[in-house]
Amino acid sequence: MTDNQIKLLFYSIGIILIIWVAWKFLKFFVKIIPTFLEIAWKGLCDIFYRYNTILVIFYIFFLFPIAACHILILGWLDESDDIAIENEEIEEDKPITPTNEDLNSKIKAAQSKNVKKLLALNACDDCDLSGENLSKFNLSTASIKNADLSDANLSSTQLVFSILSESNLNSANLERVNLYKAHCWETQFISANLRFGDLSEAFLENSNFENANLELANLSQANLEGANLQNANLNGANLENANLNGANLENASLEGALLSGASFEKAILINTNLSSSEIGLANFNSANLHKAQLNNLILGQEDDNYYTSSVLLTSFRNADLSEVEFMQSTLMRVKFEGANLNKANFSGSELPQSNFTNSNLSKANFTRTILENSNFTNANLKDANFTESDLRGVNINEAILSNTITPWGVENNNLKVNW
Repeated sequence: MTDNQIKLLFYSIGIILIIWVAWKFLKFFVKIIPTFLEIAWKGLCDIFYRYNTILVIFYIFFLFPIAACHILILGWLDESDDIAIENEEIEEDKPITPTNEDLNSKIKAAQSKNVKKLLALNACDDCDLSGENLSKFNLSTASIKNADLSDANLSSTQLVFSILSESNLNSANLERVNLYKAHCWETQFISANLRFGDLSEAFLENSNFENANLELANLSQANLEGANLQNANLNGANLENANLNGANLENASLEGALLSGASFEKAILINTNLSSSEIGLANFNSANLHKAQLNNLILGQEDDNYYTSSVLLTSFRNADLSEVEFMQSTLMRVKFEGANLNKANFSGSELPQSNFTNSNLSKANFTRTILENSNFTNANLKDANFTESDLRGVNINEAILSNTITPWGVENNNLKVNW
């Protein structure tokens, strides 16, 4: 018998003795004043009849000895509740160790030697895993460097903090894959399906996503510097605060994407579709956006402080925006200094307080555009069209005007002039 069982035994004996003494005292009391007890009993019965709550209390008082005996029996038959509680507290303090039953079953079920190795070691560098089914596997922190995973099924697979650098995932199914903070520099994702994938904060420098499907994928704060995203589908993707400096996005589609705070400095965006995307704070300095589609752009926020702060600006400084489609966009305080906007179409857009200093706007279309308080100092406005535009407060000091169409007529002066 354990110490706790002995304590419980003495506790029960004490309760029984107290009840026995109380009962003896009650019998003695009844013998002395039976008349008083009879009257009290009748009055008590009347109270119980009227008030059920007191009856419940009465039951509890007289059923307590039975409950005490029940506890005593349980203590003799098994370990006490105190011991069980102590054991539970000790178990809660211990770290929970996951069972290996699921992992072992997967290892046994795997047909490929390399899959067994990957699961057993959580590593398989230089392995041939092409065409393998690794769907829904937990490969977090796994090392799969320089491996062949082409045509593999990695849908809904956990690859958090994993290392896949220089691996081949061409045509692989990575739908809903979790590559959070994964190391994937110089990794091949050509024609891979990464729809709904989580690649946030992943290291994807110089990786190849040509023709890949990244629709609605999360690439926020990812490092895609120098990556190849030609013809990639990034519609609705989250690229907030991502680094795409020097990346190639030629013919890619980013329609409806979240680009706030993203950096595309010196990136190639020729014929890229950025329509309906949110570009607040985005950096396109020195990027090549020749013939890109930037229709219906918005900043993404409506806070007055967001619009008026001198720090929070979308920038296209020194970018090539020739023949770009910029129609029906709602932007503010955008920087276009030194940009090439030859034949750019801004028709129906709102660009108040924007800066076009030293930019080339020859043959640009600003029909019905709001340009209130914008700066065109030293800009080339040859053959530009400002029909029905709002030019209140516009600064065109030293701008080049030649066959420039204004709301009041044609300005035909080949020399730099001041308005």
